[in-house]
Amino acid sequence: MLGRLILPRLRIPLGSSIPKGNIGALDIGTGHDKPLLSSPNQLATSPDGDGGVYQAILPIIPKLEQNGIEYFHVYCADNILCRVPDLHMIGCAIDKKADCISKVIEKNNPYEKIGLVCIEDEKIKLYDHSKISKGLIGKRYPKFPEKLLLHAGYIGNQFFTLDFLKKACFEFDSLPSHQVRKRMPFWDPVYGKNIQPTIGVNGIKRKLFIFDSFVHANSSPIAHSELQVLSRPPNIHPISPERYFDRKQFSAVELNKFYEIGIEAVSQGKLAVITLAGGQSSRFGVYLPKGIIDVGTGLETENDSLLFLQASQISYIQQKAKGKITWLIMTSKSTDEKIREHLEIILKKTNLDWEQSIADQIPFRNFISLLASCNLQINFADISFHKYGDGGVYQAILPILPKLEESGIEYFHVYCVDNILCRVPDLHMIGCAIDKKADCISKVVEKKNPYEKFGLVYTEDGKIRVADHSKIPNELVGKRDPKFPEKLLLHAGYIGNQFFTLDFLKKACFEFDLALSSRATTNFMVWQVPREEEFSPLKNPNSAGVDCLSTCIRDFNSVNGDVIREMVKEFCKKE
Repeated sequence: MLGRLILPRLRIPLGSSIPKGNIGALDIGTGHDKPLLSSPNQLATSPDGDGGVYQAILPIIPKLEQNGIEYFHVYCADNILCRVPDLHMIGCAIDKKADCISKVIEKNNPYEKIGLVCIEDEKIKLYDHSKISKGLIGKRYPKFPEKLLLHAGYIGNQFFTLDFLKKACFEFDSLPSHQVRKRMPFWDPVYGKNIQPTIGVNGIKRKLFIFDSFVHANSSPIAHSELQVLSRPPNIHPISPERYFDRKQFSAVELNKFYEIGIEAVSQGKLAVITLAGGQSSRFGVYLPKGIIDVGTGLETENDSLLFLQASQISYIQQKAKGKITWLIMTSKSTDEKIREHLEIILKKTNLDWEQSIADQIPFRNFISLLASCNLQINFADISFHKYGDGGVYQAILPILPKLEESGIEYFHVYCVDNILCRVPDLHMIGCAIDKKADCISKVVEKKNPYEKFGLVYTEDGKIRVADHSKIPNELVGKRDPKFPEKLLLHAGYIGNQFFTLDFLKKACFEFDLALSSRATTNFMVWQVPREEEFSPLKNPNSAGVDCLSTCIRDFNSVNGDVIREMVKEFCKKE
């Protein structure tokens, strides 16, 4: 459907190419523990899926409108009984003034693998059969017990008005992408040929679906009374107390115990630090990577950067533990070159070894950027800050996991570069994680202002979630904790700082989901720290007056920066 549209009524040559969507879904190898290749130098990709029709048709909508087209019947080609066009459905849509109709069939077998059209939170949604809760799968409709309560089986056949299609095309960028597990052909570098799997599922591809636009429908003839069952209060709760650790609640003896456990991990070479440094400082009027701009702490006369502060901490901890920390820096195309130039300078200042390889064993250079690796005496490929945001760390690091495991790495501290108060590595959090046998810890600060633009860590339907503040239902935004009315019920503010075990990271790479893959963790915990002591991000220009360079320096030069400042000063004395 995506590659070509044949429109005989328009003056478009038969078979003319219509622009494709640009998602270029990435196929991720699961059976081979690395991304799939379609050739020795090319990542395997797949089309956008039928949701790409919106972007594909967008350039010709003015021409269609000019030619008087008002209605569209959109269907999949693989149904031999498809009525094209279905004039009864189209006539009904026009008569009822519907802007979107989904043709469905009745689902009779509750376990049949067919998608379902339903309503959730007043919006039309389509769910894969596997996403329907067990309590609803076989539930019967009270008025007609012979029917399943959810019985509107989706068959990829719909009617749209021109106005609806324009709206869907305009909202294209907001459509979610979906993971689909498939059997996929791939290039095998071992055998030097393309392989066509015959059994099992070996890959994941990301697709867009046409039905995701249904939420934009203003009028639909679907019977709301039958399908309203999914419109229910969200099952959202704070992280349970047994998984929630507040650093302030631990005694000095306990914190010292955690610290020593962390030191031991460093002394044994088991810790890797991953810095997410793909962001530019363009908001500040300076087109440089955030990690390398001069922040003005006064500790150095030049190259006084966030990365310098973090490199100094790493060097200090290494010397104290008499061990080695593997440091991986995630970059983007716009930051990679400048960061590496900066690292050449600061690594010498901080007595860190610089090693990098051209990554001969991983040839797809369009996907992977070179990184720095400090104090890792092996030759391995580098990774990049992937286009999917910081969640791309899973896919980017996948090719080098075997080498990291071979080198004895068991634990990972992953954080965003733009926090001037970030403790790198945080040995208290790492030690607590190891002591409590956590496979994933998210460092949080307490959110006190309900309307502050802060992501939140919570549980939904028993699963760990991290969501943007805008995704929290209105009734929960300002709700107070009944036991502690001075606190918000949902107060675990996400700051992009976490601990992973190697086993967790391997599972998360396999799943390749969000920045915090809830499906991969078996023992998730939260580590809360005082916001004023450990979180002062550089996100805005000084004119904003918050989370800007002036507030960063204010916080760093106060008592809150003492821990980091003393490490850097002592290290600088040794220089």
